[in-house]
Amino acid sequence: MGLTLARRRLSLHAYSILHSKCHALPSDVDPTTGLCADGRITIANSAPGMGLGAFANGALKAATSVGQYQGETLLFDTMHVRYGDEPPGDAIWHGSWLEQQHFFRQERAQRGVGATGHYVFKFGTHPTSGRLLLIDAEDPEHANWTRFLNHSSEYANLDVQKAVEQDLPVIRFITNRAIEQGEELLIDYGPNYFEGRERSVVECGSPHRETSG
Repeated sequence: MGLTLARRRLSLHAYSILHSKCHALPSDVDPTTGLCADGRITIANSAPGMGLGAFANGALKAATSVGQYQGETLLFDTMHVRYGDEPPGDAIWHGSWLEQQHFFRQERAQRGVGATGHYVFKFGTHPTSGRLLLIDAEDPEHANWTRFLNHSSEYANLDVQKAVEQDLPVIRFITNRAIEQGEELLIDYGPNYFEGRERSVVECGSPHRETSG
C-alpha cells in the first residue's frame, strides 16, 4: 500500500463521475466534470474499493483551508433513531423508535439516498448547551463535496478544525503539508469508525474552539 496510498493521484486517464456508477451528487459538484470548490477540487474514482474521492486540481500550500463539512446538524438521539441497530432501553419508546426509523429509511429509499450512517461527523459538545452534536452528510441535498473525503490514518494530508460560529458547529479541513497537483485529499476518520454501525461516525479533529462569526 505504502506510497500508493500516501500519494494516490488523479491520473490523466482517471474516470470522471460520468464513467462511475450512478451517484447522487451534492449541488456544488459538476456532474459532468466532477469539478467543485471553485475549480480547485475534482471528484473522481479513487483507489479500488474506495469509491469516489477528492483530488487537488493544482498545488495547495500547507495551512490552506479547502472546505467545510456540510450536512444536517443532529443530536445523538436523532442519530440513534436514524442509524441505530438497537432500540432504546425503555420499552415504552420501542414502538415509536421503530416507527420513526422505518419512515426515515423509507423516505430516503424513495429518493435513492442511503441510510448507512457512514457520513456522520462527530463535532463534539456544544460549549453553551452541553449537547453532543454531529453533522450528517449522507443526504446530498444537505451536503457538499467534502462528503467524498476518504480515510487514511497514516497518510492523512488534511487536519480538522472545529469551531462554533453564530452558535452553529463548523468543521473545516486544512492542509497539513503542501499538496501536489492530482493528489487525493485524505483525512483520518478516527479509531472507532470501522467498529460497527452506530460507532461509524467520523471522530477526527482537534477539540473545538469558539470563534465569532
